[in-house]
This record gives sequence, C-alpha cells and structure tokens, in this order.
Amino acid sequence: MLLQVLQGLQDRDLQATLEKGLSAASPNDPDGGLEDVDIAMLFRPLSVLIEVVEYRQIFRDHNLPAWALQLCRRMVERANIKPPLNPIAADNQYQCLSNARAALHLSIVADADPRYRAGDWRAQFNCIIVGIKHGKRPREDFTWLLDFIVHHRDTKDHLALGDALQAMSKVGEVEWPEDLMQVYYSSICVAMSPDMPARTRHSGMAALHAVRRKVASDDLTPSMMVNLSLTLSSTAAFSIDPPVDDEPSHTLPLSEIAQSWRRDLCYIQIIFALRQSGKWDEYLANDGHLERCAGIATSLANENRSGHTRVISQLNAGHLALYLAAVLAGEQHDTAFSTDATGISTPTDTDKLCWKLIRKAWAYASSQRLDEGVQRVVPILVQHTLRHMKGGQQDVSRSMEAAVSKVLVALRSLPSVDSDDDHVNELVELLGLGETVGRTTKLHVGS
Repeated sequence: MLLQVLQGLQDRDLQATLEKGLSAASPNDPDGGLEDVDIAMLFRPLSVLIEVVEYRQIFRDHNLPAWALQLCRRMVERANIKPPLNPIAADNQYQCLSNARAALHLSIVADADPRYRAGDWRAQFNCIIVGIKHGKRPREDFTWLLDFIVHHRDTKDHLALGDALQAMSKVGEVEWPEDLMQVYYSSICVAMSPDMPARTRHSGMAALHAVRRKVASDDLTPSMMVNLSLTLSSTAAFSIDPPVDDEPSHTLPLSEIAQSWRRDLCYIQIIFALRQSGKWDEYLANDGHLERCAGIATSLANENRSGHTRVISQLNAGHLALYLAAVLAGEQHDTAFSTDATGISTPTDTDKLCWKLIRKAWAYASSQRLDEGVQRVVPILVQHTLRHMKGGQQDVSRSMEAAVSKVLVALRSLPSVDSDDDHVNELVELLGLGETVGRTTKLHVGS
C-alpha cells in the first residue's frame, strides 16, 4: 500500500492515488508483512505527506493512526528493549526501534487535528476533550509504550519521547503497578524539563493531564512532587511562538489568551485535580501555580475587545472560567492575587474578578451536557457561589439565575448525585429557585 502511495506522488491527482492505494490494501490488516521491510524508509515520506491538512482526513477515515500504533507495538515487542540488552541482537533491535519510531510518528501525525497545520502546538492539547471518554485501560495494554518511553528518555531521543507521551495523552488514565507509575511520572518530569524542546514539553504536560487525578491521589515521594510541580510550572509559563495561522495575512492577529487557551485549559484542569488533594496545597502555593492561574484569569477578564485582535470565543472563555472559578474563588483566593503580575490591587477588585469568573462558569455549564468533568466542578462552584453571595455585595442577574437553575436541575436528575446536598439546597433557597428546581427535577426524573 505504502509503495503504491509513494510511487503515485508524481501523479496530478494525488488524492485519487491515496484513496486507490488505501482501498487496495486496508491498514486494518494486521498481517501485512511490513515488519520485514524498512518501514522507516516508507513511513517518513508518508508522514510528511500526511502533514498536508487536506490529505490527513483520508488516512483518518481508513483508521491509519490506530493501525500504525499497533505496528509500533509489534516493533517494540520484537526489539525486546527491556534491560539487560543483548549485544548480539543489537542490529535487529536498532532496526526494530527505527521502524517503531517511524510508525509511532506516522500515527501521531495522521491523528493530529485536521484544523491545524503540522507543527502547530495547539493540536497537542486535544487531551482536554478526548481523555474523559476513554476511561481506565487495562495496565497490560500500554506497558510496551512505557518501555519505549523509558528507552528513548535514557537515549535522549526527544522527538520519540514526545511522540510516545503524546500517544499516552490520548489513552486516558492507566492503572499500572506503583513502581511502573513512578517510572512514568519521572519520565513526564524529564519531558517537561526546561532543556527539552517545546513540543516535548507540551507532550509531557498533555500526558500528565491524562493521569492528573491519579497523580492527585497517589502517595508520591516529596521529591517526585517537587519535580512534577516545578516542571509543570515552568512548562505552563514559558513563552511560545504564535501558532501557524491559516488566515489571510490581512486578518487581525490572535490575542494572547486566544493563542494559548488550549494549553492554559490543560494546565488549569491539572491544577484543579491537584487542588482536590490537600497534600498538594503547599506546592501549588509555593511554586507559583495559583499566581499563574490568577494571571490567566486577569488576562481573560481584561482581554482587549477593541477590535485590534481576534479574541477568544465566549464558549472557550467559559470553559476556562469554569475551572478558574473552581481553583481561585475559594477562601484562599487573596493569596493567588497578591502579586503585581496579576494587576489586581485591592480585595474589592479581586472579589469582582472572582464573581465575573463565577458568572461565566455558570453560563458555560448551563450550555453543556453535565459530563464527568463538569460534574466534578459544579459542587465546588456551588460552594464558591454561596461564599460570594453571602457577602451581600454581588448582584445575581436573571440570566445567571436561569443558568444556575438549569445546571442544578440537571445535576439533581443524575442518579450518582446526592439530590439533597446541603450546599445545593442552600443556594436554591438563597436564589429563590426552590419551586422551579424542585418542580423541574421531578418532571425530568419522571420523564
């Protein structure tokens, strides 16, 4: 199949050539015999071809990403790279690993978001939308990829390490034995270290995002917690080049928050998960994480809407606000806003900003299905809303009342949620929504 595609590169109708080649030899065939040829020689030119956006969807439609990932697995298993290595088999191991790297890179490129060009770092953060639906995988599924990660971490192959962690970011949460999880966490730390290329650092953050709740609950050593916290902080804060833009040259540039919102959301969701565990509080406070979140919140609130830049959409702004409100609107929010970098100088200004985040958060939650991620945030959002309302200085608009009512109705209809939660009941009473929420909930459950 690949030979047919490569031989057809000079054809005028390349898309027809690709479709013909893929139809002739389906990549779903696990016994294509490609292990016995130089896969790298064939896959590297094909990876370049797939980086052209208009051809990428063809390969996705034919399930090429999953097929290439399984081919990578067979090559890694054939290489047998677990120590001690066999010097007699070194040539075979080198060839197998070369093929494995080429197959994995092909899988990553073919599975990249079709909206972006190759090399656009925005495509690395699809973990913010894919991780939640995968659930936990059996620990046997991807231990081979951990072997690949460790080998290329130790040999300092940054591209292969980044590709492997990018693949892991789409796996979701894994359940490996404690010793393997420690190895995985240390590999993520290495990938996010300041001397790594930006692409590898972003892949490390995306991989950490996939296991963020496990990181929050596991009993990690203090040194591991320090390393994860510091490398995450530096990766979230370092400057990045503007994304490759397909818009005409005369189009207004993206605002800063519009450029980085995917990375920022990935980061904030990690911080939200860690904040649910009290043992991370010291690291979040001392390593600049809360200040970083406060800086993002300030940028979001003060984004220039004067027409000089293209700003973030209201939907994406609401998604950011949902998690920022959960992280920052608690009783300790004054600490997060205490630095000059946020531009917030008084407690009154801080309260106003937190309330603005809360309003945006409810508006966003009311426009979404209450998936697992939103369900985790809403109870905390309820508590923060109560705290700010009890101060008596915050006005609740009718649109906010409607948004809160809609979310609470949906929340109370879920069988996994305590419908008689004290905080929810208090908020319902404070907003005068008792009759509306109670009546609508009964109708919703009855239907």
